[in-house]
Amino acid sequence: WGVLFGFGPGLTIETVVLRSIPTVIN
Repeated sequence: WGVLFGFGPGLTIETVVLRSIPTVIN
């Protein structure tokens, strides 16, 4: 995932997205 969004701020963004996806599903 870090490679797709880029390192740095991208890691924070993807972390929020990954945590939001399961929340929406459940």
